[in-house]
Amino acid sequence: MIRQSIVRYLTNFNRYFDAKIQMENQVTNNRRALPLFFTEEVFLVADKPLSTVGQKDSEEVVSMEVPIIAEKPSTEKNEIYIAPAEAETMVKEPEPIIAFNYLGGNKKRILILVNDKDNEVSTEAGNALLKNILKSVQLKKDDFALVNMAKQSQGKFMHLNTFFKPKVMLAFGVSSLDLDLGTLPIGEMVIEKDVNIIFGSNLDNFAANDKKMLWQNLQSCIF
Repeated sequence: MIRQSIVRYLTNFNRYFDAKIQMENQVTNNRRALPLFFTEEVFLVADKPLSTVGQKDSEEVVSMEVPIIAEKPSTEKNEIYIAPAEAETMVKEPEPIIAFNYLGGNKKRILILVNDKDNEVSTEAGNALLKNILKSVQLKKDDFALVNMAKQSQGKFMHLNTFFKPKVMLAFGVSSLDLDLGTLPIGEMVIEKDVNIIFGSNLDNFAANDKKMLWQNLQSCIF
């Protein structure tokens, strides 16, 4: 009785085992049976050889934490320039403007200098010569400014230039040294600070040759 039960059990077990194997073969080999067991989407993945120990996969992105290394304080002493709170600036003071007493209107910016302590302009002969000079270049009293330097306590060329802004300057009896211009020739026209300057003798001491040279230089001046 026991032996029959054991035989019956083994027979049923073999049938069950054979049936299970046959079912598994159908699932793996039969394409129609696969969807019955796998309801999710199936993707094919290409076989990829496993990398050996110690080798890095070139296609694999590996995130690494880079350790932060604190910089050691430098032992070298750096020179630090500290700017002053207020920079000292050298400011050149402007030259003082000196006022001049003069005759005329200076409309054409023609400056005439004379040097006579006893007269307002010059002697009678000197005044006559000056009138002829002005007439020859067609200048009227309103066109020029006349300064008697003998009656000015101070005044150099830079002061005259600042005050009158002349284009032409005729200096009779006043030298270039008197105007702080160094040594300049007499009777010839020179240019200083864009000013045409002619130095000549005092009006009452003009010689014939001086008059001729003065006239030649006046012809080149633009009044």
